[in-house]
Amino acid sequence: MRKTLCALLMATSSLGFADTAPPNQINTAEVMMDALQGIPQYSNWHVIGVCYWYYVYPPHGTTTMELDYYQPDFVVTVANENKDNPWLAASLTDTVAYKAGNTLFKKISSTIFGFTTDESDGQVSSSTNQNAQGIGSITKSVDVFGAPDLSNYTHMFKLDSDVTGMMPYYYSSTDTLGRLDIAEAIKTQSYNLFDYEIGTSLVNKWSYEFPRSMTASVSNNYEASAIVAQRAADIVTNNSPLHTVHTVTDRCGFNCAISNVIENKPNTPIPHEKWQMIYPSNQPVTIGKSTLTDSPLHALGSAANKEGNGNYAYLVWRHHQGCVQAKGGIFLGATMIVPPTQKR
Repeated sequence: MRKTLCALLMATSSLGFADTAPPNQINTAEVMMDALQGIPQYSNWHVIGVCYWYYVYPPHGTTTMELDYYQPDFVVTVANENKDNPWLAASLTDTVAYKAGNTLFKKISSTIFGFTTDESDGQVSSSTNQNAQGIGSITKSVDVFGAPDLSNYTHMFKLDSDVTGMMPYYYSSTDTLGRLDIAEAIKTQSYNLFDYEIGTSLVNKWSYEFPRSMTASVSNNYEASAIVAQRAADIVTNNSPLHTVHTVTDRCGFNCAISNVIENKPNTPIPHEKWQMIYPSNQPVTIGKSTLTDSPLHALGSAANKEGNGNYAYLVWRHHQGCVQAKGGIFLGATMIVPPTQKR
């Protein structure tokens, strides 16, 4: 009987029913600690000038600092399946989001295709072995939440934020038209194979930014997770009319702008954003790092992939630049005029 049971367990494992859950979860306090510890490495905080303001009553003028820095705005979680979210706070809402998204998915798929099917809740069956290489495509369950607010713990981040801490901005499980690959149909970037690559060059890339699908056509799970995280944050900060998403403004007041999330080119003097992995380990992420020199036995991210069982969480540090706002004042000018963010 024992031998039969062991054989059954081995058989189910080989069929792809291995446990995909993270070995542990991080809590919000740990997320905040990682963000605070990341300030010296990621913020690049500096003063770039002075801003001038005028108050009508009583008539007087004042000045504020003009700042340039990166701020941790979003937590992006990438899980094998909906139930595998490595951030405890986000996992508490994932089940509800998936049920709501699945109900809508059934209705829309029935209307469009004439049949009803359940929505995939994350990873495709062909990629259940998270440490395997040589898989054709990997699908993930991806959430984007506002990062915990650090303003009460540091006086560095004085520019107004367009992100509400702990607020959900995107669930891939509720993005029905995105799951059906319909949402990207009106985006002309979807069909441009000579730009928007996630990598160091056209010939050395991980993938393309468009279409912004939560399926990555790569064989490396570490790469796939970073690719879909980039796409999800892109959806939140750019024009995404057919996606189910809460889009941010990318504005922080007069003469102040926040970068949207787009792929960073190798020669970009000021990156739009910086990526910090906070689960399963705390380390910087270079999305698009060359994998040409990696051997199959030491594939890129293999240690982190094994440690988190293929589940990840990232902090997205977006570039902020402009004037600390003088509430109620009339903006007169500044050392540097900051152009508004161009959403695509």
